[in-house]
Amino acid sequence: MKIVPYYDIDIDEIAMRLGSGEVLVMPTETSYGLIADATNKKSVEKIFAIKRRNITKPLPIIFSSYNQVIEYCQVPDLLSELAQKYWPGPLSIIVQPIDGRLKANLSGDYGETVAVRVTSDSVLQEVMKIFKKPLIATSANISGENTSYDCTILTKSFDHNTDQPDLVIDKGILPIVKPSTLIAVENKEIKILRQGPIEVG
Repeated sequence: MKIVPYYDIDIDEIAMRLGSGEVLVMPTETSYGLIADATNKKSVEKIFAIKRRNITKPLPIIFSSYNQVIEYCQVPDLLSELAQKYWPGPLSIIVQPIDGRLKANLSGDYGETVAVRVTSDSVLQEVMKIFKKPLIATSANISGENTSYDCTILTKSFDHNTDQPDLVIDKGILPIVKPSTLIAVENKEIKILRQGPIEVG
């Protein structure tokens, strides 16, 4: 597990590492996140192992734009309007993948739904301009433990793990921000599954 300071990051190197299947810890618009190629099954398997996450629970995915989302997912009209209004930003929507390109779960069933958002983090946006594929972006903590805002604490939590991130980008202590607002369509109505920074009225 290599640790580099935030001011030393190289966007091209990050994109290259993601392309080679590595799992990175990076600051996002909400907290530190485990980041990997969402189309690479081995990378996704590694995130499940690092987090010790139940394999039946899909991982959230970030995209660079609304147009990229609809290349991979079916977006109901009710969610589409809200997504385009609040993206990029901390609003996640529950959608169904179009095909099997996204590896957000380990069951192999692309019919399962997945939470997606368009990131507003400037560095991740730059990385995705080069990488050109969606990314897994899930909180960088062991499942069941607190969300990570302090890089020193989160790296210590992985110290004794057999499975560890390949690279950690250290931005120190991040401001505490709620996880993204999470919404879905149920019975033809918008349902708020988790209230976060964005209030959907």
